[in-house]
Amino acid sequence: MTKPLKINASAAVLEQVIVGLSFFIIYGVLYRQAGAERVGILSLVMIMANLGSMAGAGFASALSHFVPKLESEGRRKETIEYIDTTILCSIAIYIVVLGIIYVPFVDFIGKQVGLAHTELVNGLAPLAVIYTLFLGVGSANSLILTALQRNDLRLWSTGIGAIVGLAVLVICAPSYGIVGGALAMNAQVVTTTFMAWLQLTKILPELGPMPSKFGKSTARKVVNLGTNVQVQTLLLAAIEPTTRLFLGHFGSLSAVADFSLASRFVIQVRALIFSGAQPLLSAFSHQRNNPSKLAYLYGIAQTTVTTLAIIIFSGAIAAAPFIQEIWTGDSSGKFTVFVIWLAIGWMANTLTLPAYFNSYSLGKMNGSLFGHMILCFINIIFGAGLAFRFGSDGAVAGMAAALIISAILLGHTNGRFTPIEAPPPFNWRDAALLVLGIFAAAIGLNAYLVLRSNMPPIFAGIACGIIWAALLSPALLFNDVLRATTTKLRIRIGRKN
Repeated sequence: MTKPLKINASAAVLEQVIVGLSFFIIYGVLYRQAGAERVGILSLVMIMANLGSMAGAGFASALSHFVPKLESEGRRKETIEYIDTTILCSIAIYIVVLGIIYVPFVDFIGKQVGLAHTELVNGLAPLAVIYTLFLGVGSANSLILTALQRNDLRLWSTGIGAIVGLAVLVICAPSYGIVGGALAMNAQVVTTTFMAWLQLTKILPELGPMPSKFGKSTARKVVNLGTNVQVQTLLLAAIEPTTRLFLGHFGSLSAVADFSLASRFVIQVRALIFSGAQPLLSAFSHQRNNPSKLAYLYGIAQTTVTTLAIIIFSGAIAAAPFIQEIWTGDSSGKFTVFVIWLAIGWMANTLTLPAYFNSYSLGKMNGSLFGHMILCFINIIFGAGLAFRFGSDGAVAGMAAALIISAILLGHTNGRFTPIEAPPPFNWRDAALLVLGIFAAAIGLNAYLVLRSNMPPIFAGIACGIIWAALLSPALLFNDVLRATTTKLRIRIGRKN
């Protein structure tokens, strides 16, 4: 039984909160116990996960198109074949890619970190392979649950995986250090993968304990639809490991660790919006034959995403020094600077999500492909050039510039397919909220730095949050989404009283 769009979106957001908290705890413990350099080494080795997971994510996402259509038409047998075929193809792709890149990648990372850490790299590499394989298969399982509009079951799988991962962390980290952290990450992703498959077998009893039904024609259809998205996935997923490698070459292992934590923090913040917006793909597809409802849904989605993006990324910048201090116990690194650059870049990218999902629902993906090609190209050119000139700061600034420029292109190319009756993508209310968001982020961030000299981090963080919220509160007077939300809250409170 499918769940409504609001429930799916809420479950997706909660899932990302759990993922973020587990990552926060794992890396916070490792940073404090093993130090920034060893966390930097783990981050470099885990680039393998980025490279490997790029291999099949696009093909698996094709199920978001096929599964809802087949299930709505009652073609269960074909649904099972599509799921099994896609997962089997994904496993094969991961094995081939990992087999090709393993030796040269480990050798390259070993040379980059130096002889003193080569043994650690060799110990972490096999764990990275296992992590990558299960991460890819688990992502496919999760995408299937999303296609079936059961993000609530994804939430359960992720929650159980997080609990198991943290339990392994508590047991292994004190004895094995950074390797114990890698074991905890593996335990988490393996558990999540098996739990998601178990949930799928409950919804679709025709699925066996393991994928077994393979169809050549089905594989061709998945590949034909997924190739464009796959290339985009490759290009988008390449930007962070590329920047990480620039940092390792032009910066330091500590800078790599700070960037990895800052990037994950910002990406996790973005995931609160992206995961909540992901069900729009199915929703847009279902409303395709009803232009008025489609335009209304698109307008609501655009306004909501814009509002949340400005508020959430503004808050991320304001909270950056507080997050760094309670996460790592250190405030001397480049974490805050990296968060500022990354938040600006990813906010620009996030604003294009409704147009992207709408284009995807139409099968119009060439514009997105071009935008991601530009993103990858600019990131390499700007990142390398600025890293050579300004070191680690330049590498991250280059990545932010690439995200902004590509977002402009994505907004333009995908915007051509916006429903005719939909409202404009950006209005004066959004502009006013953006100005307030920038102002609140700047004041909030500096307020923490001033207050921290006179009080503990937790109190300075709370005070900083209050100041940020107070500065942003005038947005309630004119922003439609925030005004509607506060009105609903007042009504509910009134009913309870």
